[in-house]
Amino acid sequence: MKKLLVIALLAGLIAACGSDNEATLECPPTPIAIDINEIEVAVNNGEYQANTLISYDKINVSFEATGTNVYSSGDEFDENKTYAENCITLPVVIPANNKLTQLNIYSSADFNTDLAAGSSLNNVFSVIEFNIENRQEAVTIAKVRELLPIMMQRYFNFTLNTAPEFESSHVFYIEISLDNGKQFLIETPEILLSN
Repeated sequence: MKKLLVIALLAGLIAACGSDNEATLECPPTPIAIDINEIEVAVNNGEYQANTLISYDKINVSFEATGTNVYSSGDEFDENKTYAENCITLPVVIPANNKLTQLNIYSSADFNTDLAAGSSLNNVFSVIEFNIENRQEAVTIAKVRELLPIMMQRYFNFTLNTAPEFESSHVFYIEISLDNGKQFLIETPEILLSN
């Protein structure tokens, strides 16, 4: 008898959940891409304290690109329309809608005797990209430049693949250009590197 009562209560709750006004509203359209308008940078997931001595092989400069949602034609988001709020969507990373056309990295300090302050460090930094299978693939920034233009990733990391000759503080400057004409000059906090 108790079991039957519990089942009846659950059935009543389920029926009641579908009887409100939300059921008549459409779910909002799902964006198919992001048009990038901002790129955030963090060193070691934001945990690095500026100008604290750290080994070159422990540095991870991460980037996160954000922007405006892009929708498929005929399925655009209408700001004047009321959408249902209880829609279930799958958690997916929405890709960028932009192509990377330029990528460079420089330092405010000498990296070694051949790479003085302001020199390109495209060969001593690698780009780490996580693909769908969660495998890491690392290539130098110089190699990425050979492949340009390529689709911009929303999340990517830089790591050093070469030790600096000198222990010194560096502010790294990263230039990124996209096919839509947007350009970014991104600056890291001051990083005290050891070899």
